[in-house]
Amino acid sequence: MKKIFGFLFVFSFLFTGLVWAQTAKIIKLEGSVEMKKTETDSWQAAAIGTYLKEEAEIKTKQDSSCTLAFDKALDNLITIEEKSHLKLEELKPAELFLPQGRVFSIIDNLADLGGFKVKTPVAVAGVRGTGDSVESRKDGTTVKCFQGEIYVKSLLKPGNPILGSGLGVNVGSAGQIGDIFNLGSDDWRIWNRFISGINNLRGGPRQRPGGSSSLDRLKGEGRESIREEFFQKRRESSGTRSEQIDTDSRMITNQ
Repeated sequence: MKKIFGFLFVFSFLFTGLVWAQTAKIIKLEGSVEMKKTETDSWQAAAIGTYLKEEAEIKTKQDSSCTLAFDKALDNLITIEEKSHLKLEELKPAELFLPQGRVFSIIDNLADLGGFKVKTPVAVAGVRGTGDSVESRKDGTTVKCFQGEIYVKSLLKPGNPILGSGLGVNVGSAGQIGDIFNLGSDDWRIWNRFISGINNLRGGPRQRPGGSSSLDRLKGEGRESIREEFFQKRRESSGTRSEQIDTDSRMITNQ
């Protein structure tokens, strides 16, 4: 009897690992979300706990979102934002097609996935153990890196920039790659909201080397970005006035 229970335990463990190796799981839904398990299926309401295989598709309506996990430990997650359409072209390595909308991803165990890419009609973004967002629109694609590194490749024109943390780039509808830009305070605010939601699903923030959590570090970066933006605007708007105040102050002092 012990041998039978032992066999069942090992089989259950291996079966669970096999399931995760071939699927992604819906772990959170908000609003109205539809899914197709195969290309020939009809669209149906998505449900938490559903395992999706390759070729499955997700559509989110306004004020709706869907979070997928690629492993049981919840190391590798994506959230599909409102008014988006995503197709799981491959799962190991993960290759996703985003013809419309925006996704946020946090990939803390890239080796387990064997790779992670998000493709749009004009570009592909590949991560190197990182957190990012990819947005696909009629006028092009925007890729933003919040931690780690991302490489961006145009599918229509030459160009393959690498983005570090806090940087973004636009790829036009004809495949032209724009200048790399710094992320703003609104970007960090939205990212921190995403990370906060992920930490709730995980049961708390993940600790990284150095002792601080991803969320704590990103909040700090976000505050720095907001602070710098604030003082930059003050400097630009009050530069002339400050010069006049300094002049007046010197005149008063000399009197």
